[in-house]
Amino acid sequence: MNNFSPDKRFFCRTHRKHATGTIAATLLLWFSFGFGLDAATVIPDSKPWFQSIQFEAQTNYAAALGALSNEPSTYLVEQRRGWLNYLAGNLTNSIGHYRAAIKKDGEGLDARLNLWFPLTAGGLHAEAEQEMRSALKIHPGNYYARLRLGTSLRYLARYPDAAEALSNLLLNYPNDITALLELGLTRASQGWLIAARAIFNSVLVLDPENTVAKYELANPVYDTAYANWMNSLTNLPPYRRFDAFVYGGFLDFDGSSTKVNGIFRGISFGYTHGLKHVVTGGMEFTDIKRIGVSDIHQTDATVSYANYSLPNIRLKAGGHFITTSDRGTDGGWSLFSGVQYYEPNRWDAGIDAIFTRFDGFRPQLNVYQLTPGLGRNLWQNTNTTIRADIKGNWVRLDSEVGLGRRNFFSMENELSLLRPRWALTAFGWFGEQTFGVRNGGFTVFNLTEKHRGGYGLKFRYVPTSSISLTLQASRDEFNDPASSDEAAGQVVMGMIGMSF
Repeated sequence: MNNFSPDKRFFCRTHRKHATGTIAATLLLWFSFGFGLDAATVIPDSKPWFQSIQFEAQTNYAAALGALSNEPSTYLVEQRRGWLNYLAGNLTNSIGHYRAAIKKDGEGLDARLNLWFPLTAGGLHAEAEQEMRSALKIHPGNYYARLRLGTSLRYLARYPDAAEALSNLLLNYPNDITALLELGLTRASQGWLIAARAIFNSVLVLDPENTVAKYELANPVYDTAYANWMNSLTNLPPYRRFDAFVYGGFLDFDGSSTKVNGIFRGISFGYTHGLKHVVTGGMEFTDIKRIGVSDIHQTDATVSYANYSLPNIRLKAGGHFITTSDRGTDGGWSLFSGVQYYEPNRWDAGIDAIFTRFDGFRPQLNVYQLTPGLGRNLWQNTNTTIRADIKGNWVRLDSEVGLGRRNFFSMENELSLLRPRWALTAFGWFGEQTFGVRNGGFTVFNLTEKHRGGYGLKFRYVPTSSISLTLQASRDEFNDPASSDEAAGQVVMGMIGMSF
């Protein structure tokens, strides 16, 4: 255990550059300013320390250790002895001195970080991992602890854990060459040669002379894997996917002079062809029980098309048609279109334009709506994303229908927690809406009601790659059209989806 293997020395050199700089800077600051340390007990005489540093620069590690032979055992002295023993290849002694330093100061971060070197060089990767986890308890965001934890996990062949640790680090330091190299080596060890090739090439963009990236890319297995992958893509049929959903739920009303409760059920679908064309649609059937007037029986049909041919641009268009027992809005229809710019897994912004017509009104009622929106991933790592979405709505009626105005403004907000198997979304809106269109054109409010706000919660669970389960509860507040009193509707909905 007192000698480096060639592989360990080759690999550890980048980490050692960081450590050498850190130790030298720390010693210089302590010598120059003291930082409140008791010089009589920590550094009784600076001459041996300067001699030790000079001998280290000459790679005379035995003399560097000898210069400190009369120094008392302190946290700093034990760290220095641990480092010099590590450089000399005396790994057992190095580990002992670092552990002695940790006993002097259990919260000392430097000793734990530097203990990683002799542990790793000696093949004690499980112990090195635990020391880095202990360091992260002291300082959760420490760059070196996170980097070296990823390295230890790679040495332990726990490649998914190593990739997760390093990917999370790169979210904070996206251009860090050492972390990129580590992730590239991890992906290569996993057999993900195409991903590793891409990472090493990105390193060369940042550092064209990087020897590790050049050494790895000189191995023909990377180019062979890439060529085989490209050849396989040319022989693949266009990507196709079909999604089908069945859903239903209950409605309950408070404060309404006519509406009591109701049920709804529906089917919807999505078809993806290649990577550029997506068609979605569906039908929904709603029955609402009312007092004093006839019940409502309504069918809604929607179809929408989205195109992704332009880089980072989504274009969409669609329509919605209503048949209902409500005479004023029977035969109503909507046309919608939109454009959106998106940066994958980061943010998007766009605007929808919607036109709705109800021929049953006298005079005919036309509704115009503009809905700009912005979405952004607020925080993410390899398994979790927190996302926020906000939309504004401007609804304009071409004639006054007894609601006191023709222009209505509102704001919608969503906050989502996204995981690989499930997602939780809280949503709400405020302002005023009437005859508004929501959910990308799939929901059209066709009764003469002034809606004043609402909120809800949605949970989606994906037990397998082909099945999804969704449960949603929401509340929408409105003014009762007959009495002008405040009223509200509660909705509970369940959905099952399948992918083919």
